[in-house]
Amino acid sequence: MQIFVLGMHRSGTSAVARILNLMGVYFGGENVSTGRSDQNVKGFWERRDVRDLNDDMLFGSRCDWDCVAEFDVDGIPGETKSAYVDAAADIVLSMDAHRPWFIKEPRLCLLFPVWRQALENPFCIHVLRNPLEVAHSLKTRNGIPVRTGLALWETYNLHALNASADLRRVFVSFEDLMENPSVVVERIHARLVEQGGYGLRVPTADELSQFLDDALYRHRKTMRSLRSVATTHQLQLYEALLGGADALRTPLPGPSRSAFDILRRYEKTVDIEDRVSRARQARQRRLPERETTELKLRNLELEHARSWLQDVSTRLAAAERGTRQLQRVEIEVRSALAQSVQKADDLASELDKARRATASAEEERSTLRDTNARLEEERAVLHLAKANLEENVANLMLERSVLEQAKAQLEAAQIDARETNAALREDLAARTRDSEILADANSALRENLAARTRDSEILADANSALRENLAARTRDSEILADANSALRENLAARTRDSEILADANSAL
Repeated sequence: MQIFVLGMHRSGTSAVARILNLMGVYFGGENVSTGRSDQNVKGFWERRDVRDLNDDMLFGSRCDWDCVAEFDVDGIPGETKSAYVDAAADIVLSMDAHRPWFIKEPRLCLLFPVWRQALENPFCIHVLRNPLEVAHSLKTRNGIPVRTGLALWETYNLHALNASADLRRVFVSFEDLMENPSVVVERIHARLVEQGGYGLRVPTADELSQFLDDALYRHRKTMRSLRSVATTHQLQLYEALLGGADALRTPLPGPSRSAFDILRRYEKTVDIEDRVSRARQARQRRLPERETTELKLRNLELEHARSWLQDVSTRLAAAERGTRQLQRVEIEVRSALAQSVQKADDLASELDKARRATASAEEERSTLRDTNARLEEERAVLHLAKANLEENVANLMLERSVLEQAKAQLEAAQIDARETNAALREDLAARTRDSEILADANSALRENLAARTRDSEILADANSALRENLAARTRDSEILADANSALRENLAARTRDSEILADANSAL
């Protein structure tokens, strides 16, 4: 069985990989791992050759693990994709001698369609975690904004789900794993044994506690906090993941437009060419060490293959000896059958009964295994339902408190509204009275204006009469002036006549 652990970065895939390793699932030889770091002190459980090949595929499309808005695995040119498939097939071939084995690397969510072409018997384990926890973890580790982290979570999970839609798979919640590790681990073990029939072991509680450290479970978030940040599309996807395979039977649409836009804005701040150049330089510096490591790995694999061949040869020799013994027994049995045919018939009848009993017992055993597996699944589902119920009860209590506060505020607002309405009615009555007074004043003003208009017309008529009288008097003044002038002339003539008469009288 070829097991692939699929999940977004910071989702708990390393913990699931370590569980598989404890069960006895093969990971790789010495120095094949990428090691551990401050971000994952328990180790990443990722193979260096797998990581390098995945980086090559993303870099070839001018993308990186956090710059995937434009990435399309179907857009890789045919010859280039064939080379990638061949490289993946070489890795798969080197591990197939150790089945069952597992590969874990978050970029597989995007690149699994390429790896799938090199596989014969794949089985997928999808690891899911609250997307807001993933986003905050990415912000702490890489400085990626929370909404960008949510968009990356959406993109990775949609690609992974669609790539494994028609394969055997199981879903593992990181939150459930941390709260009830034994239950979740037993469920994973039952599914793997059921699918592959391998003799895997169940890790002990002490082994699980050594690396499932609750102190390392940081950035815990609730569904309520997720709803305040995530988009509707992201919430629906997370709820579908929590529902498991039954809720994800049909192919899902690609990432939402809002997620695409957020990733595009983020990628404008990233220099992909510089990243690719630095990654390749680092790989060149690591190349001699890598070649030595690969040589050691090949030697170990050859040694393992040689040991396996020797074991097979030993088993074949034992089988040949068993065959010879069976042949001798067969001769003896045939001799006995020749002596007593009836006894042989009785033995054959008893053998048939034993075979039917064995088949019946085997069938009952298979039914019992199926029943146990279903019971374990139902137990996990009931536990998850209980947790969800407790969270819902807490949310209802909180909402009830909020509603009571809102009710008190509403009553206070109603009292204020009644007082305000009374004041408004009084103000409206006063304004009505003022309007009536103003209407009376306007009526009096209009009457006064009409009277003044009539007075203005009378005054205009009087002014016209005065102007006509003045004109007449002006004409009379002119006539009087002419008369006065004639009188003065007449008086002057009379004065001369008087003077002449006086002179005459004097002469007389």
